[in-house]
Amino acid sequence: MIDVLMLTAKDLSNMAWRFSNCLKLLDLNVQVFKQNKHMNYGDEVPTLPMKFLKKTPLVFTCFNLRKLARNSKVLHFTSGTFIDTGVNVKNKIVVLQYGGRPFVGFRNKRKACIRFFNTFVNYTIVHHPFMLQHGANNCCFIKPPVETDKLLPVFERQDLKKIIIGHFPSYDVRKGTKVIMKVLENLKASKFGNQFEYIIETERVPWHQQLERIKKCDVIIECLTPVVGDDKFGEWSTATLESAALGKITVTNSFHEDIYEKTYGPSEICIANDPTQLRKVLVQLINMTPEQIQDKKIKTREWVVRCHSMEATAILLWEKVYKHIFPDRRPKLIYEKEKQP
Repeated sequence: MIDVLMLTAKDLSNMAWRFSNCLKLLDLNVQVFKQNKHMNYGDEVPTLPMKFLKKTPLVFTCFNLRKLARNSKVLHFTSGTFIDTGVNVKNKIVVLQYGGRPFVGFRNKRKACIRFFNTFVNYTIVHHPFMLQHGANNCCFIKPPVETDKLLPVFERQDLKKIIIGHFPSYDVRKGTKVIMKVLENLKASKFGNQFEYIIETERVPWHQQLERIKKCDVIIECLTPVVGDDKFGEWSTATLESAALGKITVTNSFHEDIYEKTYGPSEICIANDPTQLRKVLVQLINMTPEQIQDKKIKTREWVVRCHSMEATAILLWEKVYKHIFPDRRPKLIYEKEKQP
């Protein structure tokens, strides 16, 4: 018997890979499959052909998984995608994860998607706070984890006289690159211009090359996307956690830090929700002493380990979802946490 069969179509940001490893930290027997690659991450979920059925909600079929699904207690779908394996999902415990931008893109079809999933989903996990308000079944907020044991910090500065600011978007339109570039250009032409350098590279590269770009900087601007289409958005993604794990001061947008703090406590990211705020935050960082820059880098790294490591996320998954599914289990990770003073 399999505890959890986790399925997705396109594993955005290697999400299913990381969440499945969190479940394994809870001593659960997990199998996981996807249809398509997102970026070249090295360690990834195995692929399996799936047939596309419809866009909203995203539905695929993969009857090759029927036997595995029949022998699984939990079917766990990620990226707001349903994979029909040929089994009756109403006879299973179903967990559904939603990311951010695709959900925003549904707009008028959002209610229809929720109605569809609510007919069989038992627990819903959302990655962005604004998604809590749409009525999904047993909805909880959990940010994706990062592998802090692999993403080791680089605190050393390449230039002791100037801070280096980087912006390396996976999608320049979705990350607000044009606006970010304009703010940096104007700042460079100001009296602060000789106190920093900036690097903007929009070419998509394999994940490990992306990390090397980040390591060369002191500050990373992740995202400035207050709206997607006609909808308010302004939320940060896994890229924020990756740069923070590498010990970089990270600037990004967020309209829901109050909701974030109810789950995780205060964050160490620098919030800028519009060009004026972005300029103000960057000026503050530029004017920091080397000691203050170093201290902020260290605190940023410590925050990610404390709140968004694989272990921290596994514990949150257990507390919010999986302890209700496996009430007779007591994972070693949870037992060790309970022993701590």
